[in-house]
Amino acid sequence: MDKKTRNILIILLLLFLWWYYSNTKRTLKKVIPEHPPKKYRCDAGGCLECAEEHSSCHSKSKCEELCINQIPTTPTTPATPTTPTTPTIPSIIGCMDATQINYDATANVPCPHCCIPAIMGCNDPAALNYYTAVSQGWGCTGNNPNNHSCCAYMGTNGIPYYGT
Repeated sequence: MDKKTRNILIILLLLFLWWYYSNTKRTLKKVIPEHPPKKYRCDAGGCLECAEEHSSCHSKSKCEELCINQIPTTPTTPATPTTPTTPTIPSIIGCMDATQINYDATANVPCPHCCIPAIMGCNDPAALNYYTAVSQGWGCTGNNPNNHSCCAYMGTNGIPYYGT
């Protein structure tokens, strides 16, 4: 093969590699996002970023839509001088479900999309079935971090047992 043909083949190879690299890079950006999209939950009338994946976490636009739709809008009528005005109770938006982690006893306007369910399970790191996602302050049954009735331990005889 002469020198001219070899140089043409090298140029064609370089052009092909440049074309392949630029198209592959573009295709990968479409298929694999650089960062996973952030998720938000509606809490107290606003969107808060979720630290972990959760069923109440949504995209920013969906969260804003949920927050707007759950805030009650009541028309106010101006008081006339002859009518005595009564003090109004301020609206406190929050989770009114006592079984949820962020239950707000002072809330008087329900926010069903704000509630974060408690994750119960074995919270003892020494147990065989220790679960790191158990909500802080919760154990096997309810809001009792010292309840280890569902935790499995290895007995001295090699037989697993459930502790209390």
